[in-house]
Amino acid sequence: MKKILLLVCIVLFFGCNEKKHLECNVIETVSPKFTNGDIAKFAIATLTNESEQIMDVTNEGEKYFVSYNRKSDSEKLKYKVKFEYGRIIWGTINGRWKKGHSDIRVKYRKNKNTLMITLNMSDGSMAVREFTKKN
Repeated sequence: MKKILLLVCIVLFFGCNEKKHLECNVIETVSPKFTNGDIAKFAIATLTNESEQIMDVTNEGEKYFVSYNRKSDSEKLKYKVKFEYGRIIWGTINGRWKKGHSDIRVKYRKNKNTLMITLNMSDGSMAVREFTKKN
């Protein structure tokens, strides 16, 4: 699991081409309002740089579980997500919650039919991915 987090950090870092800000726009067709399950799925898709279309979401109370099969090796990856003070707290299914100063911080913002997921890395760089719903 540490390898996966390291891979995500490397992809995000080098994917930015040493810029301090990366934007990706993706248009999605989902229900009229973003649910917490949608937000959890889109957050993990942004963290892993994978398509949200391959992800499954379940929940138990206030915790959400996002899983998908990685295309490169068919390994099933599982994450947990919860919402705290307007932030997304996440972790691998058997790992700790990622909310320390050196962890990637995930925030979200909803505007009508748009959801913006922002990743803030400990080095000050950030990545933003925007999802828009069609009515």
